[in-house]
Amino acid sequence: RCGIPIREACYAAIVSPLSDEPSMVCALRDLVDGTFV
Repeated sequence: RCGIPIREACYAAIVSPLSDEPSMVCALRDLVDGTFV
């Protein structure tokens, strides 16, 4: 496999553009992490 890991891609494509507020970023990262459990 090459490229960036899927989880990191989701952070870059979904989490980062939606918010820069630390608490919201944390919540969105938790949602992404929950998807890959």
